[in-house]
Amino acid sequence: MNRIILVLIGFGFFFSCNNTPNNYIQLEGEAQGTTFFISYYDSLKTDYSSEIEQILIDFDNQLSVYLPTSVISQFNLNKIDTVFNSDKTTQLFDCFNKSISIQDYSQGNFNHGLQNLIMTNRLSSYSEGVFNKEIMDSILSITSEVILTDEFIIKKDTLSQFNFDAIAQGLSVDVICDFFNSKEVENYMVEIGGEVKVKGNSSYGKLWKIALESPSSTVKNRKVQETISLNNESVVTSGSYRKFKIIDGVKYSHAINPKTGLGVTHNLLSVSVITDNCAIADGLATSFLVMGKEKTIAFLEKDNKYKAKLLFIESDSIDNYTTSYYGGFEDYLVK
Repeated sequence: MNRIILVLIGFGFFFSCNNTPNNYIQLEGEAQGTTFFISYYDSLKTDYSSEIEQILIDFDNQLSVYLPTSVISQFNLNKIDTVFNSDKTTQLFDCFNKSISIQDYSQGNFNHGLQNLIMTNRLSSYSEGVFNKEIMDSILSITSEVILTDEFIIKKDTLSQFNFDAIAQGLSVDVICDFFNSKEVENYMVEIGGEVKVKGNSSYGKLWKIALESPSSTVKNRKVQETISLNNESVVTSGSYRKFKIIDGVKYSHAINPKTGLGVTHNLLSVSVITDNCAIADGLATSFLVMGKEKTIAFLEKDNKYKAKLLFIESDSIDNYTTSYYGGFEDYLVK
């Protein structure tokens, strides 16, 4: 969520707004350290850009670990010891509730209390291939548990620090979609940083089509792995093909296994998850990337309560890519 600070605080909220030939309004710009694209149809041609701007600013003020004055930063640094539920902390409470649910559901393969590990991995000699085991064990001993009620949140360990980057963008998509629903907007697509949720039809009068990026894609040469068609659902992809470290010949993903404190090392490059709720899809995609394909399938065979549909992309020793599906994901493919 880094760039949102530079954009919103330094230069003001940046986006462009235009109408498509079929009177769909399109908004695009930068937020939460990434880009967003929104397309919707409103019979009155209402421009909701100012309301969406405020939603994204509220998210930043609550959940950006890069903004020192945000609620999560103040809570992480113990400048506030109790977060009370109010209109200025709604999204933070929602993140905690959903994250705890996904953590329990995924048997600990998802954890919102990884900020200490993220910062240590980023700043320590781990980047050169050396990591002090005592430091790692000390960090892993810090609990991420909180006392969470409808009224307040209190840490159980003052050393704990939280990071919701693995779920907050998905939640921000849901909140904008909820806003559209409150305005009785029946046709929209909301995309923030690759997290997508749609409703109704596109400007072509058909279901929305979403292109999923190939692992071989680059900033200068975008490539599509698959194109899917969605009907009132969300899709989120979590991947490790761009962010990784090679240490002593072993590739460690940026996706941290909360149980070991290290990046995962299996050959699963990305997992795309389709489900109703974008925040849940966001958290599940991270969980399944940590698990790996085989463990994920075995897990879902026992409990797929979110009715998730999955696309796996794996690599072999010579960087060939293979795709496979689970839960009927192939039914969404555009032939």
